[in-house]
Amino acid sequence: MLEIFGVHGTTERVYRAMLDNPTTDVSQLAKTLKMKRGEVAAELDRLAALRLVTTDEGGVNVVSPVAPDQAIESLLAQQERRLAQMQELVDTSRQNVAHYVEAFVDSRVRRDDHDLVEIIDEAEVVRSRLYQLVREARVSAVTIHGGAPLPSEAIESSRRLDRELLERKVVLRAIVATPSLTSEAWRTHLVEASSIGMQVRVHPSPGPHTIVIDGSVALIPRTSRPGALILHGPDLVAPVAQLFTQVWNAAQPWDDIVTLGAEGEFSEARLRQVVSLLAQGLKDDAIARKTATSVRTVRRLVAAATAALQAESRFQAGVEALRRGWVD
Repeated sequence: MLEIFGVHGTTERVYRAMLDNPTTDVSQLAKTLKMKRGEVAAELDRLAALRLVTTDEGGVNVVSPVAPDQAIESLLAQQERRLAQMQELVDTSRQNVAHYVEAFVDSRVRRDDHDLVEIIDEAEVVRSRLYQLVREARVSAVTIHGGAPLPSEAIESSRRLDRELLERKVVLRAIVATPSLTSEAWRTHLVEASSIGMQVRVHPSPGPHTIVIDGSVALIPRTSRPGALILHGPDLVAPVAQLFTQVWNAAQPWDDIVTLGAEGEFSEARLRQVVSLLAQGLKDDAIARKTATSVRTVRRLVAAATAALQAESRFQAGVEALRRGWVD
């Protein structure tokens, strides 16, 4: 039981033996536990350091166990002090990381003469600059995840940052692409994020990855080469924020995706099934009967399949599905 506080099993055995016989001495404990006298003495020293025993003022070999409730409270207090010290170290490390990130970013970002546009050519630098911007958010951070889901390692760091921002009452909104929901890890992350306060919506084709921080800074991808542009000032940021709002209003609320995980609604197998039925000329209501789902679900699947195939229409989706071998 006491192992969760870092108390070794042998040390706990000695403490338990003392609880059973509070008047015992070192020699008696050694005999009861079938240990050497020196081993028991060493364990008593450890118990004393943990403040789980007290020494009788009448003799150095007579010790008494601290009452279990008091012992647990003492161990809890020690653990809380250690955790507070660890948190202090984490906070200090985080501050140091921020200094390192600043040095890394400043040497690799180009800025225009009016400090309205930052030009970044490397994906690694984009991630570091984004880390800075998101941590500086005070009011809101809204994101369009237009492409593939975040990789597992990025999801973990995103989860920590999301929690930190939500604890600071920063409004988080995310629009994710329907095809990305085929990733189980990504779906799980979105479920968790939604449960702690992030607002999530789903769109079949929301556009390129875009982020707006506090309505005053925006990140947009570069189209001619890798990297991104960081925009500052209302003249540049307002159109990006307006685009997010338009896509957000057209997207489907996360709460409406009721069968997302349990039924594997957006799995590749389901998408292929729907495309195959579309290719046969079936309408949405007929597909719904064939797949034992609702017409609303079929329409979501058709939208997801169209987006996954990078098609602009149902007809074009059928053509692309044939080309890829989705339909026999």
